[in-house]
Amino acid sequence: IKVIRARSLPVMDRQSSKADAYVEIRFANQYPLRTTIARKTLDPVWNESFRLEINDDAFLQNEPLEFRLLDYDSITANDLIGSVYIDLNS
Repeated sequence: IKVIRARSLPVMDRQSSKADAYVEIRFANQYPLRTTIARKTLDPVWNESFRLEINDDAFLQNEPLEFRLLDYDSITANDLIGSVYIDLNS
């Protein structure tokens, strides 16, 4: 899995008028994978690669791959910017 970039994110931090974005990748019951935080930008670039170990092919047919784009906040809870589910069965 390669996470390349995002474009034209909404402003999430009032002080900087930017976002501190990262992507979280979730699949089945595995621990979520996470990109680094792209700080103070509305057009983050990560170019990061990840690998999921799948021991049972049935998971590929039954479980979607979820990408969650979040804004990192050091004091309050991180804010969800958006998410997408990808059906690996098609």
